Amino acid sequence: MNRALLVVFMLSLLCSEARGGSFRFFESEMESKYPDFQEDVLSDSLRIFLTAKAFVDKSSIYADAVKRFYRDNNYQLVWTKDFFDNPRIDTLLSHIQCSTVHGLNPEHFEKTAIIHLRDSLKTGWFGKGMPDIYRSFRQLEYLLTKAYIDYATGLKYGFLSPQKLFPRAYYIATQTPDSAHYADLFAAIDAPSDYLAGVQPADTFYLQLQALLTQYQDSLPYYKTVQANLERYRWKRKTPPSDKYILVNVAAFNLLAVAPDSKPLTMNVCVGKVTNQTPLLESEIAYMNLNPTWNVPASIIENEIYWAVRKDSTYLTRHRMKILRGEKEIAPDSIDWGKIDPKHFPYQIRQDPGDDNSLGRIKFMFKNPFAVYLHDTPSKRHFLRTNRAVSHGCVRVQHPMDVAYFCLPTKVPVYFDRLRASIDLPPISEEGKKLKKQGLLGGLDNDIILLSPKVPLTIDYRTIYALPDGKIYFADDVYGFDKGIRKALLLN
Repeated sequence: MNRALLVVFMLSLLCSEARGGSFRFFESEMESKYPDFQEDVLSDSLRIFLTAKAFVDKSSIYADAVKRFYRDNNYQLVWTKDFFDNPRIDTLLSHIQCSTVHGLNPEHFEKTAIIHLRDSLKTGWFGKGMPDIYRSFRQLEYLLTKAYIDYATGLKYGFLSPQKLFPRAYYIATQTPDSAHYADLFAAIDAPSDYLAGVQPADTFYLQLQALLTQYQDSLPYYKTVQANLERYRWKRKTPPSDKYILVNVAAFNLLAVAPDSKPLTMNVCVGKVTNQTPLLESEIAYMNLNPTWNVPASIIENEIYWAVRKDSTYLTRHRMKILRGEKEIAPDSIDWGKIDPKHFPYQIRQDPGDDNSLGRIKFMFKNPFAVYLHDTPSKRHFLRTNRAVSHGCVRVQHPMDVAYFCLPTKVPVYFDRLRASIDLPPISEEGKKLKKQGLLGGLDNDIILLSPKVPLTIDYRTIYALPDGKIYFADDVYGFDKGIRKALLLN
């Protein structure tokens, strides 16, 4: 049989097979591999899966957005409707694979599970029949959408919620994705390439951290620190930045004060011990209190002062502390200390103002629910320590008068000299010195100095940070927060 006759014979055979119903033409590879596959069945399976009461996914803080996307789009398929001809899957997987440049583990997005499902389904794996096939397609559809939403949203707002990760430490309000973000995100899902490229952070310091990540690839401790700080700098504060502010970095034990009309001010601080951590928060310094008394917290009475008095009956007198019941002073020697339960101490203890007061000669007050504040201290030696996590939670400042001058809304030299005189410090201006010599420089009439406007204050925790000198510094992870971030991001 010559070639022409063979072609005619084969065509006739194909036509007769088609007429007889035993031969089938396949319009797509999907139909070829899965001839019984129906999109509406998979879509319905996805709906049942996502609306089930038992459905819970805690692997991403944005998992609820996946449910919302499919609900709002009537559970239409995105990634599996044209599974064998869908370059979007490869685009997303490429970004996931490159997420290491952001200090991330691609397995945070379940990369291996996605690739396994994709490759298995592409080979035409039938499993035990159509139920298994639909289950695998449904899982792939869900994982891809979750990875897309998590990747794009996490780069913009962070992959973790700091408030949930550190519920007893982190009280700074951070931005969360709004409806406009999700509208743009969902609108781009059918052609995600440009959108995914556009969500890459462009902040200068973030880019510097990425460069450090490359620099320290062979130095594991530094590399881990950079990974944690990349996530930390993805958290964006809700409060807009102010021209004038004070920033306390707990991890670095330093204070930075910035104002447009003056040089940046930096100094050492002492912060809370690991067992008495300084809370991370935002507030505003509302007033300064000169010559403060110290109302000793119950926890310090229970754990320290009670036992000090038991060992040394002169302790309270030597530290100029008074025992009070209401406003009535109680003589220490009238108390049978052996019969008192320190956990239920029935009195208050107050320390008089003075140079040896635990708060020093000035404290800086701001609204917060933890009764913490910035203050002076008589224990100046602690500022020379490397690890300055030594307080009960408040922040001790190395140069309190510099902070006071910074906080004042107007810089009137004689007024500041009067402030200094109120706490027994000499004047520093020429006019103040002249008035002092004439006996005309008195202190302020009130120990409470209201600030208007108030001074924005942030107490944060950053183990990589920049100072006004333009240099980048590393700090020890004294509270272990970096470890917590890395563990939650599957980086350990």
